[in-house]
Amino acid sequence: MKELARSWLAFADKDRQTCEYIKESPGLRAIAAFHVQQMIEKSLKAILVCQGQNPPRIHDLVRLAALVAAAVGSSEINADELERINQYYTFSRYPQAFEVDSTEEPSAPELTSMVSTGRKILDQARQLVERTPAPDSDINIDDRADNAGGEPYHTT
Repeated sequence: MKELARSWLAFADKDRQTCEYIKESPGLRAIAAFHVQQMIEKSLKAILVCQGQNPPRIHDLVRLAALVAAAVGSSEINADELERINQYYTFSRYPQAFEVDSTEEPSAPELTSMVSTGRKILDQARQLVERTPAPDSDINIDDRADNAGGEPYHTT
């Protein structure tokens, strides 16, 4: 599970890199905010995986943060900030839902705040994953065989 959690974090880091690359472009700030949303979503799902849970196929950051808080016992994540970031998931995936203009893009300071929130959550997820001991039954995804023949998975 720890390796799978690390994979989620690697994908989250690609969203962080993409966001960092495009965040200064005024016409791309909403897309940068989408990548912040994705960075946070994947970071939260990494925590759930590390806690032995199957992450649900949802994209709502507030709901995911609540699941993380229940799994780890607490959370310092600001739900209001997550709610603000949530809107950019829909915005960038369904262009017919919004007319794209400058009023729907976050301002540069808003985006800076979102990026800061995303980085903080990604860093916290990394720390939590690294300090969580791997359980004895953890499946090493590199050692998985095609289980069609009934062979058990190799565990670490």
